[in-house]
Amino acid sequence: MKLTSCPKFCHAKPVMDISFGDVVRLTEGPSDILECFTPKKNTCPLIGICKLSKAFQDVPRAFLTILEDLTLADIAANRDDPITRISPIEDGYVAPIRK
Repeated sequence: MKLTSCPKFCHAKPVMDISFGDVVRLTEGPSDILECFTPKKNTCPLIGICKLSKAFQDVPRAFLTILEDLTLADIAANRDDPITRISPIEDGYVAPIRK
């Protein structure tokens, strides 16, 4: 599909074919939730023997896998509800609405 000129944002694919996982990967890049994921910054004395750090290495992959099932079309389906909730921002404040 050819990109056309758009006033705000253009997609190379239809929104129902773009997963939220793809968006997070492209906008956020790699995610290191623990120090031990970044070898240059890791000061943990348990390097190489900690079983928890190995388990946590699967967390970002699992997070993105879950987001793969959610498309931009899914997120936009109820766009009026979030806009209504945050509309007080125009008045300079946002108050949580609880039901």
